[in-house]
Amino acid sequence: MTFCDPDESLVHRAARWVLRTVLSASKRSVISGHWVLYLLAVAVYFTMVSSSHTVTAAGPTDKPSQSEFILALDADYFARLASEPSSIAGLLHEDFKYLTHYQTELDKSRLLEYLKQSPNLVERFQLGDRYVFAAGDEVLVWGTVRTQGHSDKFESVTSRYWHVWQRTGSQWLLVTRQARLLK
Repeated sequence: MTFCDPDESLVHRAARWVLRTVLSASKRSVISGHWVLYLLAVAVYFTMVSSSHTVTAAGPTDKPSQSEFILALDADYFARLASEPSSIAGLLHEDFKYLTHYQTELDKSRLLEYLKQSPNLVERFQLGDRYVFAAGDEVLVWGTVRTQGHSDKFESVTSRYWHVWQRTGSQWLLVTRQARLLK
């Protein structure tokens, strides 16, 4: 990906830069969760100001179908959590990080172990409004989800989340997940 594509608008290049900054900072844990959320908010702002989305996917080639493809993949993550939690392993990148509401960070193995110990954590889910923004081989999906299950901490919660999907070869994998419980 080049940052100097003459066909891209200045706003779109700025949004792409902000998204890359958020992704690289959160991967390296260089900045606190509050700064990640701040930079994410800036990326969302630029996304809304920008008039076009450039979602690229391994499947469909037209933009609406590509967005639908990514949103379907994102919904599949929650469906797998509700049916067979260990099956999300195939959707997670090796460098996966989950930044939880409780300000803890789980990598792929720790999340899978936690789900193994809490098999009924998510039994049902309902997706709310969701949005998509793409920057090359990385796609940001953010929205709300209501999950229901049996856990010591909750039975039903609504949370605001963001997922970063990254194309690796011909496959899209979840690299980063962050969630915040809504009251």
